[in-house]
Amino acid sequence: MDIDLNIDNFQVKVLEGPYIKDGKINDEGLEFAKSLTSNLEAIKRQAAEYLLSTYNDTWLDDEIGLLTESQFVKLLINPSLTLYDEVGAACIYFDDSNMFGGHYIEVSIDEFDVDNISIIG
Repeated sequence: MDIDLNIDNFQVKVLEGPYIKDGKINDEGLEFAKSLTSNLEAIKRQAAEYLLSTYNDTWLDDEIGLLTESQFVKLLINPSLTLYDEVGAACIYFDDSNMFGGHYIEVSIDEFDVDNISIIG
């Protein structure tokens, strides 16, 4: 059974697996979730490093204009987190503030580190 909860003001979904015990998130899952939410700014900067040129070179919106890395980071809003059914695997989703036509930014975590950054939806 999957569970939805709020950790440090972040929407978190925990898929049935190693981070759930007796219908609740266990200590390992809570520690993993908190490590991701506490490093959110660094994760957002990684997303900006990876996607900024894609926005400025291809998706440039006249209303938003050219962006710097710090401006891009500020436009990654409303994060949500999903802990997967494998230890060290998760995804963080951000609203794109319409930089990419309303698509989501997905940051995949594998073995506790950022593995992939994508535009989805």
